[in-house]
Amino acid sequence: MHIALIPSGNGLGHLRRAILLSNFLIKFSKVTLFAKKKKIFLFKLNNKVKIKNLSIKSIFSKSDIYKNSWVKKFKNRDNKYNFYFLDNFPDLIRYKKNLIIFANFFWHRELNLRNKQFIEYEKKIYNNKIITMGNYLFQKKYIDKFNNFKIPFFGSYKKSLKKTSILISFGTAYYKDIKRIKKKLDLMIKKHKFSNVPIYLDPKLYNKSYKKYKIYKANYSRKMYDSVRVALIKPGLGTTEECLQRGIPVLSYVKNTFGEFKFNSNILVLNKLGYKFNNFESAINFSMKIFKDKSKIKFFEKNCK
Repeated sequence: MHIALIPSGNGLGHLRRAILLSNFLIKFSKVTLFAKKKKIFLFKLNNKVKIKNLSIKSIFSKSDIYKNSWVKKFKNRDNKYNFYFLDNFPDLIRYKKNLIIFANFFWHRELNLRNKQFIEYEKKIYNNKIITMGNYLFQKKYIDKFNNFKIPFFGSYKKSLKKTSILISFGTAYYKDIKRIKKKLDLMIKKHKFSNVPIYLDPKLYNKSYKKYKIYKANYSRKMYDSVRVALIKPGLGTTEECLQRGIPVLSYVKNTFGEFKFNSNILVLNKLGYKFNNFESAINFSMKIFKDKSKIKFFEKNCK
């Protein structure tokens, strides 16, 4: 058996999931991963997995113009793959039926796009009984109409004994508020707001001069996550999952974010796994407060198990 995994190139969460799945599937079958090589090397991938360098992105616009040129690369590709595992763009349904789709949501639904091809995609997924799957907590209800399965997180709970830092991260995808946050954070750092608490900071926010304040560039490694006690993030599922697997309370900053992140933050609050903020200063102040509250940290660790 030969399986092709095709994760979305937006952010790192889709790729992280595909790599975890690749490392599992390679024990039983051949696996080819279609993704940008420079991103793949941020993770640990079994060297038996074949890599095809390809950027999987679809471009949306307000006029409902939709560009997905990557799909055409598979139009005339031979049928050497038994299955194509997509995360989370369903576009390949135009040319293939042997698909499995991981999707907590569909972008065309979230952006309320009215292009007719999206209606056709959903009809084909439904009529061909294509398997869809998504996280049991975070998947949108409209996916349930398909041949859908709710699944747990990709990974088990990891107990960490040395939680000494705070993570502040807003993901690799475009976020229009990042410049404003950077200015505010720079002032906070220079006023010693973090009281010598080690901080792992989003690379887009980081400055080399911050190192003297015990502030380090986040590298999103296992070692980094193991040391985090509190995370202030834009709650994409990749980073959220890494946090929940370690009992880290997730403080979601959602001002001017897509609906996906607001939905995720509401789920976290509902299940007592984190907090939601629209004010950055309030989020920072609360992160420092909860960092020092051992009973709260233990409460979240218990809830995440």
